[in-house]
Amino acid sequence: MSLEFRALSAELVPVAMAARNFLSGQDGARKFRAESAIAEQFAYRPTLLAEASDKSLIAVEVSEGSYTAPLVEFVLDCQRESLPIRVFVAVPVGGPPGAILQLHRRARQLGIGVLEVDGRRVTRPVPALSLSLWGLRPMTQQRFPKRLRARLSQAEDTFRNGNPAKGCGGVYDALESQSRAVAWEIDRRRLWKASTSRKGHGRNWFEKHAWANVLEYVDTYVDAQTMDSNWLPFDRALWSRVRGLTPHRNESGHEPKSLRKLQARDRELRTRFEHATDCLAELVAAFPRIRG
Repeated sequence: MSLEFRALSAELVPVAMAARNFLSGQDGARKFRAESAIAEQFAYRPTLLAEASDKSLIAVEVSEGSYTAPLVEFVLDCQRESLPIRVFVAVPVGGPPGAILQLHRRARQLGIGVLEVDGRRVTRPVPALSLSLWGLRPMTQQRFPKRLRARLSQAEDTFRNGNPAKGCGGVYDALESQSRAVAWEIDRRRLWKASTSRKGHGRNWFEKHAWANVLEYVDTYVDAQTMDSNWLPFDRALWSRVRGLTPHRNESGHEPKSLRKLQARDRELRTRFEHATDCLAELVAAFPRIRG
């Protein structure tokens, strides 16, 4: 399908076409449109607009290597709307090194990607983030012990780089491991109500049995008063919040069939990620000597 550019200078049309071919081959982008607005509420018209295989959008602004205020405002609007779109700036190779460095730095600040075009050769030195995921609250690593920081940082990077379901899964894994370790410590110290029958329960049960059932067992039979006297204060409200996350732990989730459904999914997963992170931080703080 041919593309007609009205605002783009003739010198930059080959840059736009190289970017289109690159994104089509590398990302499976399709249905390219030239200088088309996303929707009525968006006045900005990027050089290229396309659809990705997951129903998200890809926008490319072709320039000599500088940002414009309208482009930045467009990106900020997309972030505010939590729009599932990746925005790239495509530039020809050969610009001033200082300008290119500034381009890369600003791109990372905004979540924009950079495509550098040298004839037909295209490289992607800065990847673009889906702007529906850009609004995720930054994780404060100091809230967690050092043993968890690399794991959680990877989960956050996975989330921001376009796989929010897998990113959430990384936090759920850490939360499950920590809560199972707490449950086993309670059992090891026998901090249960006097009427509790513990027949058939042991470490293997607390480590391997269904996570939701382990959490329910603790919530039902733990002796909070005995725990307090053993310097293990039990926060039942926190435990209930952790229990509330278990239905989402094993959700595979179907791929959204439309841009609107993808937008709603990303918003929901962003909330889940932040809530699970908060629960993990509170659980680690409540039981700092227990390693999950």
